[in-house]
Amino acid sequence: MQDSLAGFTLLASIVIFGMSVVALFKPLPKLWMPDRKGALRGFGVAAVLFVATAIIIPQPKTEKGQASAQAVQPTVAPAEPAATVGPVEEQQPTLEFTPPLFAERFNALAKAADKPWRISAFAQEKTSIKYMLSDHLGFVGNVGSNGNVQGLMVLGSGDGTLGSGVDVFMVMSIAYCAANDLIDLKRCGPPVLKLTQDFKEGEEASKMVANNIKWTFTRNDLMGSILILDPA
Repeated sequence: MQDSLAGFTLLASIVIFGMSVVALFKPLPKLWMPDRKGALRGFGVAAVLFVATAIIIPQPKTEKGQASAQAVQPTVAPAEPAATVGPVEEQQPTLEFTPPLFAERFNALAKAADKPWRISAFAQEKTSIKYMLSDHLGFVGNVGSNGNVQGLMVLGSGDGTLGSGVDVFMVMSIAYCAANDLIDLKRCGPPVLKLTQDFKEGEEASKMVANNIKWTFTRNDLMGSILILDPA
């Protein structure tokens, strides 16, 4: 519609402009241009129509106008990449006491039993711990990342005498009560005695579980008697 009207006014302005030019030299009384004044009026009408044509014709939008006319799209920030989680190190089970706590309990029980054995302090290198009560009696083990004892071995090798064999049994019995936080010495011997009796030379170690601790007893010519404490 807008294009048709613009075309019509443009055509009319051209026709009236041409007639006005002719009327300057030859009056056109039938077309309201009998003299030069009529011709000038024709020029005026043609000019008005030309201006109207310019107004009616739609102006093309500039790139700037087109850009502003477009809907503003929301800017979405790129999603943050998910944090990479490294493998979680599994916590190894441990016994429910630290080396100093075990030493404290052991010393109290040994004193109550009127025995001279005392653990002053475990020697520790990285995660390994060690303490020798004598040339024939001692402890070796390791600690976990939480500081608790992870495993402990009670070592005892007699010299062939009855007294040395009794000492090995007593140290292992006191260690049993110290690990289980028992203060009654009468409860220390029977579990260890059963382990030693269940063990058969040349066969697998004897085992039992008590108070969330796995107890293992074995004996060989190289190391003597060994009582092993592990988390159950």
